[in-house]
Amino acid sequence: NTMRADSGGVPEPGHCVDAEGEEVMCCMWQVDSHVAPVMTLAMLTLLWTSFIGSQVRTFTVAGTIAQWYFAPAVDAAKAPPARSTGGRVGSSLKAALGPAFGSLCFGALVLTVV
Repeated sequence: NTMRADSGGVPEPGHCVDAEGEEVMCCMWQVDSHVAPVMTLAMLTLLWTSFIGSQVRTFTVAGTIAQWYFAPAVDAAKAPPARSTGGRVGSSLKAALGPAFGSLCFGALVLTVV
């Protein structure tokens, strides 16, 4: 971009001139009007999703610990083979992603709004 010789100086930002020094329309990056609401919705969705993940994790850990804590005490000499920890974690995760998933999603929504 060159400026007209009589104006002397650098063109202002957002103003472009052609080879003869006449002001012309220039390409400026502009955001469409729908971008701000879409970005807001995307950010809220991302926040809600992260809260859902946190809720599922907390539910799974709490369920696993509850199953361990409330498991019946057995005599070590007569004990059957130990139950796999994966069974407790798996059943807690299955409960979190099954019947309790709606409650976890609603709780995450409340956290997102707050």
